[in-house]
Amino acid sequence: MARALSIETDVLSVPGLTPCVVSTGETTHLLVPFRSLADLKRVQVDAEKLRSLVRPFGCEGCYCYSLDTVSRTSLAHARGFFPGIGIVEDSATGSTAGPLGAHLVAYGMVPEDEWFKTEQGDGMSRPGRIEVRVSGERIDVGGGCVVVGSGTIALQDRDFTEQ
Repeated sequence: MARALSIETDVLSVPGLTPCVVSTGETTHLLVPFRSLADLKRVQVDAEKLRSLVRPFGCEGCYCYSLDTVSRTSLAHARGFFPGIGIVEDSATGSTAGPLGAHLVAYGMVPEDEWFKTEQGDGMSRPGRIEVRVSGERIDVGGGCVVVGSGTIALQDRDFTEQ
């Protein structure tokens, strides 16, 4: 994993937390804890190494996180890299913030039934804040959003079956 993320191995040694595969039933992600926000900021993904590493687990990439945050009101800072589906880096990944919440509740890092915030996208100049609450087997994910782009795609009336 360290080679796929172009970091030193010790960056992934976080007391009380281990990497794990999580699933929403629709998507499967690899959660990777980092010891600090500074370490997380240094990640440079080797997309092919990452794809081949996570593919056997049914994942399209990984969701790296640290409990070291930009804001005092956040619990975790994350970066999502999903080269298996063409996403170099995602600015906000709600489908993984929820499972991260369940993981952190299971490890006793956050109490059940309390909303907490994850940060993502800051390094891309697209800061996202995702709110998560875990109540038993129910996981609530929310937050605000803004439209960052829109467009229209026009397809010509052509037969593509032979191409």
